[in-house]
Amino acid sequence: MFNSQIELVSKPNVGTKILFDVVFNYESLPKTMVVDGMNQESDLGHLRILVVEDNEVNKLVIKQTLQRWNVLPVIVDNGAIAVQKIEEETFDLILMDLFMPVMDGFQATAAIRKLRDPMKSSIPIIALTAQVDENMVQKVLNATMNDFLSKPFDPNHLLEKLKMIADRNVELYS
Repeated sequence: MFNSQIELVSKPNVGTKILFDVVFNYESLPKTMVVDGMNQESDLGHLRILVVEDNEVNKLVIKQTLQRWNVLPVIVDNGAIAVQKIEEETFDLILMDLFMPVMDGFQATAAIRKLRDPMKSSIPIIALTAQVDENMVQKVLNATMNDFLSKPFDPNHLLEKLKMIADRNVELYS
């Protein structure tokens, strides 16, 4: 289909290499098209976001999604590290996985809400969970998290939530 040659090089007890070339025809996009979802309205590079996630694939997906909007997140592996980061630095938002080793998202949220600094203890927290049912939604809200996103998440839903946080921050500081 691609008018390609395949070369196979194999050595017993060593391994196999499969080599091939594929030529694709690329089409240039008009400059007026928005590429990769980035436009002026979705430039959220001023937001400081802490991502609390233990799964490497999820970390990569969240990081790449946020980078589309010029956000360079700080990513940590569990709730205990998240609480420490919140104490040391200032963030506009936390994306919090619920089920992690060491300290889960519910425990981390409780610890953050008990911090003495009112700006840090009231930081918006969006729960990230693959388990979304009515009970879980209520549990998230009872844990004083502000919102939730189901995994896998729709980038447009995340963008909407981030814009609301960005707008809220503009109102607070203007």
